[in-house]
Amino acid sequence: MFNLERGLGHMSISELTLKSKDEPVRRFEVFTGNGRRREWSDDQKAQIIAESCEPGVTVCSVARRHPSKLTFASASGGRPELVSPSSAPFRFNLSHADGLVGCVLTQKADCGLDVEQIGRVDYRHLMPTVLAPEERSALLGLAEADRPGRFCEIWTLKEAYLKGRGLGISYPIRNISFSGFDGNRLCRVVGDERDDGSTWHFWSRPVAGAYSAAAAVRTQRDDVKLSTAFIEDLP
Repeated sequence: MFNLERGLGHMSISELTLKSKDEPVRRFEVFTGNGRRREWSDDQKAQIIAESCEPGVTVCSVARRHPSKLTFASASGGRPELVSPSSAPFRFNLSHADGLVGCVLTQKADCGLDVEQIGRVDYRHLMPTVLAPEERSALLGLAEADRPGRFCEIWTLKEAYLKGRGLGISYPIRNISFSGFDGNRLCRVVGDERDDGSTWHFWSRPVAGAYSAAAAVRTQRDDVKLSTAFIEDLP
C-alpha cells in the first residue's frame, strides 16, 4: 500500500499485493497497549476484523480507532519500523515535501519512498553529483522542458532505493543508475557487493502536477502489483 497526503490532508495510495496461485490467507490478532492480548469476545474480534477489511480503509484510520496497538522503533539509518504487534503483516516508509506527505506500505518486504517537488532545485547544478554518466547523457537528450521532471524522477527513485536499504546520503549516489523510463524501471548498482539493484521493483510517477513520487520494494517475485488510489482531504 502506498499512501500520499497533500495540503492539510490529502492523498492515499494503495496496496502492494504479492499474488499467488492460491488466495492469500491473512491472520488477524487483536492487541491492546504494550503488545498484550486483551480478552475480546468473539463478536468484538469479528467487528475489528470486519473494520480492517472495509473497502477504502487506510492504515491511518485504523490507527486512529486503535492507536494503542501500534509501537515503533528505529531500525538501521534511523528508519522507523513497526514492532508491535509482532504479527503485523506490513512494512512502511515515509517521505514528505512542501505540501505533500507520503507513506508506502508492503507485506513484509523492504521498501522505500521519496517525494520531491519538481523544479525546487536547478537540475543543472546537481547533475554532476547525482547522475551516473549514462543517466546524464540520456537526460541531455531530452527536450529542455522535460528535463526537470526526469531529473526529479531519477532523484526520487535513488532516494527510495537507498531508504529501502536503510542507507543515508553518504552513499555514492552516482553508483546507482536507472533506465527503462518507457516501461519497467531498471536499477543498476556498481561497486557494491551487497546489492546490485536487481532484486528490487520500482514505481514512479508525477503527483498533483508539481511533485514526483517513487517507491522501491525488494522482492525476487515477478508478479508484483502496485495499485494506487488518491484521497484529496482527510477527516
